[in-house]
Order: sequence, then C-alpha cells, then structure tokens
Amino acid sequence: MANYTYLIRGGTIIDGSGFPRAKGDLGISGEYIKTVGGTEKGNAAEVIDATGKYLIPGIVDITNHSDTHWTLFTYPEQCNLLAQGITTIIGGACGASIAPLVETRAIQSIKKWTDISRANINWQSVSELFDELERHPLGVNFGMFVGYSTLRGNITDDALQELTRAELESVKLILTRSLDEGALGLSFGLASLGNSLALQDEVIALARVVADAGKVVTVHLRNEGSRLLPSIVEALRIARATGVPVHI
Repeated sequence: MANYTYLIRGGTIIDGSGFPRAKGDLGISGEYIKTVGGTEKGNAAEVIDATGKYLIPGIVDITNHSDTHWTLFTYPEQCNLLAQGITTIIGGACGASIAPLVETRAIQSIKKWTDISRANINWQSVSELFDELERHPLGVNFGMFVGYSTLRGNITDDALQELTRAELESVKLILTRSLDEGALGLSFGLASLGNSLALQDEVIALARVVADAGKVVTVHLRNEGSRLLPSIVEALRIARATGVPVHI
C-alpha cells in the first residue's frame, strides 16, 4: 500500500497534455506527484476532497508585473495569483526589470508602475536579486527577463540616446552576465524606442546575444491599434535577423 503526504480524491484531472479530462485522484509524496489516476489502495497524512473541482498543473504567468509593481516584496505570498491557479510568474516584462542594477538609476525603468522612493534595494546583479528573494516568503515560483530599458539605464539616463560602440559592448556584457546568472532572456517595450534607427540596431545586436545563449526575447509591441500588423512585422524581423525565439 502506497503512503502519500497528500491524497487528493475525486477531482477532474486536466493534465495539460491534451489527454481528455478524467475523474481521478492525485497522490503526492513530499514535493513530488507520485500517482495520477487511481490511488484507491493508498493512504495519506492528509486527504483532500476535490469533488466538483479541477486538478490542473500550476499556471505559468509569463507577462507578470509583480516585480515592477513591487508587490513581490510587499505581498510576497501572492495569494491573489495562487487563488487563480498561478504558481509561477515571469517578471521583467515590457522592457523593464528590477535587475541588473549596476547603476542604481537603472531602477527608473519601473517608475511608471510604482513609487520607486519606497524601493529598498540591496542587490545589483540578477543572482543577487535571486538571493534576496530567497529571504522572502514567496508563494509562487519566480523567473525573470532582463528589461532592455533597465539594461540601458546602467549606461545612460537618456532613453533615446545612441550608445557608443564601447557603451554597447558594456551593455552586451551586462546582458551576458545576467543570462548566465539565470535570466530567461530579454524583454523589449518597443513603444518606448521612438523611431530611432540606432536603437533598432541595438535591439538586433542584443537579440543576437540572447540567441547565442539559447534563450528568448519577449516583445511588447510598438502599437496595438491601427498599426498592429506593422508592429508584428517589426517583432518578427528581430527573429529573422538573429534566429532568436520571439514571444509577442
């Protein structure tokens, strides 16, 4: 007879694979799902009745702003997300992230979402941010993209200033280090770039760094209204020019 930490009985299982939903039980030992389906002969320290409910894998929210709204720190349990079945969030969306902060002014990239005067920051790198988050009672798993605006903020406080060759190399170095430390890729908020061809060249150069690392670029489109199709083409151009996977 199997022994489980938790035995969830009587729910409708939707496993995310495309397999038809089915009534069944779930046996969990420690942090691992051990049995999906029949657990009639098992017992557990805690039995949960899921009759009339669905059992699903945790939802991944890939465009989350709990970091830029600072609720990752003020409400670390993230109960509102857990109540929706969200168990993993990916921050650093729309070109703004809370690391890397080689220069503290880079945090200015999130000021449209939160009052940065209340931000108590004791990290610079992505790995140092992850270490800090380990000290908070997070209710969800957290991953992140590096924001393009945040990256540039480490070099210049002018959002539309063309970087020199040396400055661009510095940005690429910071990006490479962040990817090595666990960032999932790079995010762009293309609406903030204006029409600068120089900045578009930067986008391609940095996307190539991400492609070389085998990671992902995510794009907040330049226009979601009358110029939607050209905006999609612009995002696809990044993928075509660099080979990087692009998520819109």
